[in-house]
Amino acid sequence: MSTAAIDRQTALFVWETADRRFCFGDSTTDGGAVMTTCTSSPGNTPFSARPAIVPLVTVGILDQHHVIGADRETVLSVTCNGTPLALRPLPPFLDGRRRLYAFDLPGRTGGRVTVTVSRARTPSPRNR
Repeated sequence: MSTAAIDRQTALFVWETADRRFCFGDSTTDGGAVMTTCTSSPGNTPFSARPAIVPLVTVGILDQHHVIGADRETVLSVTCNGTPLALRPLPPFLDGRRRLYAFDLPGRTGGRVTVTVSRARTPSPRNR
C-alpha cells in the first residue's frame, strides 16, 4: 500500500492485490469516513501494448488528488495551465511494468493538465 496524497481532510492510498487488481482507499484524516474500491478484474486496467498514460484515480473534496499510471514511458513533469505541479512517484505495479505517479490540483482548478513523458529518453508532452 502506498500513500498517494494527504491534505487537510483526507488521505488517499493505492495498492495492487495479489491477483493484480488495482485498488484505492480514501479516508478522512480524523478517522471518520473510509471508502475502498478495487477493480473487479485485472483486465480493467490492462498494461498497454503502446506507450500510454493511464488515469487511475481522481478524488477530492477540497483539493483534487490524481493517480496516473505510465506504461512504457516515464513521467517527467505535470503542469496545469503552464503552472508546474508537484509530482510524486509511487511504487510501480504489474511487476514493475507500470510506473505510478500522484499529483494534486488545488481547490476547483480548471484548465488543461499537461503530462510530459520520456519515451526512449525523448520528452513528449501529453495533454489531458
